[in-house]
Amino acid sequence: MYGENGNPSTIEKYRPFVFWRDSGQSREEVREQVRLSAAAGVGGFIPLPIISDEMSPEEITEQFKVFYSRLLPASAEYSLPVAFTLADCIEKTVVLAEDAIWEDTIRSRKLVRHTHYCKQDESVNWQIFPGKLLSVVAYNEERDEVIDLREYIDEERVVYKCPRGNWRILQYVSLPDNDGNRPNILSRASSDSYINAAYRIFADVIEEYMGTTVTHLYYSGLAFKAINRHDWSDDFNEVFEARYGFDPAPFYPYLFTLGGKDAPRFKAHFSDCRARMLREGYIAAAECFAKEKGLSLIGTLSESKSTQCSPIMGDAMLNNTATPGAVLDRGYLYGINSVKLAAGAAFGRAKNDIFVELYKNYKENNFDIMMRDAAHAFARGANLPALHLPAPTAANHEQTSKLLRFTAAMRTCLKGGRQVSDIAVIYPIYYLHSCVNMYSADIEGFEYSDTPSDADYMSVINSICLCAGHDVTLLHPDVIARSAKPEKGRLRLADMNDSGGFRVVVLPAQRVTSLACMRVLRDYFDAGGRIIATGVLPTKAFEYDPADPDKNDEEVRAISEYIFGKDALDPSVIKEYCTNTSPAGGRSFFLYFSKTGIDGVSMVNSLDLRRALSVFKIGFDVFAPQMPKYETTGALNASFNEYTRLGLLKHLPDGGMFSHIHKRIGGKDIYFFANTANRVSHTPIFIRGAHVPVCYDPETGAKWHEEYEYVSVYGRVYTRFEVSMRPTTSLVVVTEGGAERKLTITPSDLRDCTDEAIGITK
Repeated sequence: MYGENGNPSTIEKYRPFVFWRDSGQSREEVREQVRLSAAAGVGGFIPLPIISDEMSPEEITEQFKVFYSRLLPASAEYSLPVAFTLADCIEKTVVLAEDAIWEDTIRSRKLVRHTHYCKQDESVNWQIFPGKLLSVVAYNEERDEVIDLREYIDEERVVYKCPRGNWRILQYVSLPDNDGNRPNILSRASSDSYINAAYRIFADVIEEYMGTTVTHLYYSGLAFKAINRHDWSDDFNEVFEARYGFDPAPFYPYLFTLGGKDAPRFKAHFSDCRARMLREGYIAAAECFAKEKGLSLIGTLSESKSTQCSPIMGDAMLNNTATPGAVLDRGYLYGINSVKLAAGAAFGRAKNDIFVELYKNYKENNFDIMMRDAAHAFARGANLPALHLPAPTAANHEQTSKLLRFTAAMRTCLKGGRQVSDIAVIYPIYYLHSCVNMYSADIEGFEYSDTPSDADYMSVINSICLCAGHDVTLLHPDVIARSAKPEKGRLRLADMNDSGGFRVVVLPAQRVTSLACMRVLRDYFDAGGRIIATGVLPTKAFEYDPADPDKNDEEVRAISEYIFGKDALDPSVIKEYCTNTSPAGGRSFFLYFSKTGIDGVSMVNSLDLRRALSVFKIGFDVFAPQMPKYETTGALNASFNEYTRLGLLKHLPDGGMFSHIHKRIGGKDIYFFANTANRVSHTPIFIRGAHVPVCYDPETGAKWHEEYEYVSVYGRVYTRFEVSMRPTTSLVVVTEGGAERKLTITPSDLRDCTDEAIGITK
């Protein structure tokens, strides 16, 4: 078996964690399951107790403590680490215990709106409702006019004479969320109190194992869970004003309305503030506790619909910066988009580990599907797997062991280093934020949010990866603004080495964007950079200057016009596409929407994106010209209800896809190729540089040297070799010294394979 990044060694220390669903086993049964798990290849446990709604907090706590008291000694005996789990049931226990002593500092808060409809010329005398008052205004939606009424508060009542017109008096208050027994995840103090209280419950059982057997802190499903996702915090206004420099109180009506010239910008600010409070609240508290106790932090956000993250869990990339994590949940390929979000967050912060939960809530243990989904996750960037598996038995031992060996081998190969890709996709988070519209409604079951009709960024990613055949890195606009600069026709982050840098930037559809990010893209275009935009161009800035509200919008619009040309911003112009150039050789394309995806979002045809990329004549790091092409349909972006109703396999002609990732780790280049289609995939592979490829089968550990040839693609040295991959198989290719070796080779002396590499047949 091969080991660390291609060197012959053992993979024992990189065996994956599995989730343990405790169902009240005896001490002997727990020890036997630990023994069987160790024999199958399990690397550790994340406990998840099975809790019923009928159980009291005391019963929940006792069951969990008993489970730890049985699991930890057995795990220590077999040298298998265990995670301390911040389970939902423990939240309930802590919050209700606090209620019992008349405290109310941990419980989550929710935003509540109270409305009074004014009569013509009415003199209003209305009580202030209980809770922390955040805003009281008079609002005329027809005229988009707001009047701050805080100065009209007299002894806990609003005393005000309404102007003529259709006015509403609105109060916005923050109240304890008594419908849900959860901590306030937007507050650092509340989150600190909760995590420490949760630990104290189990300290007498787990303290002696801390740092030896108990090695990780785990949380999952982090999301806004109040009714209608109204999670809020009493100190929201103070945090908001300190961050953005203006008082949010007069602008609360825009949270609940579609109208208003500046409504999108204010919605974006409210959503951004809430997302950052989550990052600086619960996530920072977990990060600090883990560090204090010497634990590794692992965790995931809710995988309900990560494409439209804003109303569900805030900023999915920002909130993945502490512990990048993704989850494949409930069905084949559902949740696959979350891996790119987590991998992009890790890349922007130079983090090496991307945690992934595999097979969460899967309805059946289909080994073929499970192998495919593991391969999908690794090809998207994950490298630290944890698996939801049935308890090991003699009947499932062989397949379970094979799955565990495969994921351990991939962890061994892909740990460390950073992804190499030539295409950066800008995360349109401020536009997603600007489209959040709060509502008040009676809801039963899970609340899925609609993706804005032109938020196409996940379709763009899937089109480039699965149809054009090139990998991408998703970057947060704040990362671009903070640390990116143009250099030699590339966009390079500050911590990239001299050989790194993005050769193409893709700006998915977004109407509201970061002005600071757009300024960097303008400089990149000026310096010879290549940019593709899809569907809609930015015309509004997230950044807000109360003294001159239109100034930043005008600059964003000017930059969009400068890069993409006047026609691209003119809705009366109809053409196939718009293109523009800069004096230094920069080139841009604006591609129009041409179809609508299954999830209802407008899309650019996958082949149009592929053609635009080919026009740049860039020597991408990998070409696989005969790989199976997947024309994006939007199925991967749909909510789970729609996803299951449609049936994913209807939209995957071959039942899967061909995908890859390239990582540079130390002096090695690691390439991982996965074929999850139902047919053999035979294609030449072209990798940039002069390599001596060594191939590994991650399922069997078999190693061989592939025949190769040095060729020329776009006048650069490439290594050409051929692969033939059966269905549901993977391939790892490891090379060293490719960049240095190519310096000794003259490209003009080589066979020109440009047409073959880009898929042109004669």
